[in-house]
Formats: sequence, structure tokens, C-alpha cells
Amino acid sequence: MAEWRYHIISLLTPFFFLYLFSEWFRSEHIYDPVPFMLVGLIVVEVFQFALWKSSSTEEDVSGAPWSHVFAGQLISVAAIAAAMGLIIYAIGFVVVGKGITSLWTIVAVIGLILFLSLVFASIGLFLTATVGNCKTREALITALILTFPFFSGAYVASSLLPEAIQTLSDFNPLTYAVALFRSASLELWNAPLGELLYMELAVEIGRVTITPILALFILGGVGLVFMVLSALCCGRRRR
Repeated sequence: MAEWRYHIISLLTPFFFLYLFSEWFRSEHIYDPVPFMLVGLIVVEVFQFALWKSSSTEEDVSGAPWSHVFAGQLISVAAIAAAMGLIIYAIGFVVVGKGITSLWTIVAVIGLILFLSLVFASIGLFLTATVGNCKTREALITALILTFPFFSGAYVASSLLPEAIQTLSDFNPLTYAVALFRSASLELWNAPLGELLYMELAVEIGRVTITPILALFILGGVGLVFMVLSALCCGRRRR
């Protein structure tokens, strides 16, 4: 029962932030800030669900091969996080009334939610495998859940943050997840680079410009690294 209450509160929380902060995104290129912020909040919720569910995975004592155990944990965590993300997406866009003009957008949205769920689940399982103390792990995951979203551009535009925090935002994987999902769900893949930069859907680090397409590969690499590390940790514990 307590878990269901947590899920219901988690479903309602994004809409509280949506109507509290959405006007901060209104600008020359963002005339309707509500859907723009909504899709960023969806990524945050997927991130939070993946990390929380990863921390609550139990050690398997069935004697099954470690590869099967790891695959089961990864899929179960990612599936729950993706399901919650899709539910919030469906409810949100019914409430907001934002239309989707292409079937490919729906396919891209579903695919990206599944993709991001796997990436975040891999990070969460790695933390679970490497931080043995339960209280320490919970404190670490709580710290990540509270800080990373605020440095990602989901709640407030990164340009409004202090300069030092903007630098941290450039190295926050959630920043690129938010930008990637926004560009896909709002059908801005083909927007001019200048417009992407203005809307913070592309990020400049020195002379390098990280577009949504490049962000997709970066996140894929991050997810793959943490997936391999998590699998190795899982295999080592069961030997």
C-alpha cells in the first residue's frame, strides 16, 4: 500500500512543478513553455524511478546464473521506470493538449523512454552493487535525485543558473537526456543549430557543440559503460 501511495505522489509531483516553473521557459523561441517543461520532467521522473528501484533490488539466492540475475534486475528496473514515464507522458499531453503530428514522433518517444530507462537503470544498479551499506546508498541516491535534476535544465533554464553551476550542468548526463527527449517529443530534430542553442537543446563546451544526435551517442556510451561495470560487479559477488 505504501508503495502505491509513493507511485501516485510521484505521478502528481511533475504537474506541481509544471505549473509552478513553466513560465520561466517562455521566450522568443518557446511560446508555449508548458509542454517544453513537461517533457523535461518526464526524463527526471524516469531517472528518479530507475535509481530508487535499483536501490531496492534484492540479492538473489536462487542459484541462477549471475548473467540471468543481472539481466532480470536490469529489465525489471528499466520496465518500471519506462512504464511510469509513459504514463506521465500520456496524462501530461492529454492535460496540456499538445498534439503530435507524426507517427515517427510517437515511436521516437517510446524508444527514447525505453533507452533512457536502461541507461539510468544501469547507473542505479552500479551504485547498488558498489555501495554496500544500505544507508550510505540511500543517502547517495537521494543526493543524486535532488541535485542532478536542478542542474539539467528540467526545472529551470541552465542559463539562469550561476556560472559555476552551469559548468556542472555541462557534465551532467541528465542535461543531455533532457535535451534529447525534448528535441524528439517536440519534433525539433531538424531545427536550426542557433535555435537549438537558444532553447538549450544543444550545448556548447568550448569549441564542441553537442547536438541532440550527439547526445544520443554520449548517453548510449554512458549506459553501456555502467551496464558492463554493473554486470561485472554482479558476477564478482556471485562467485
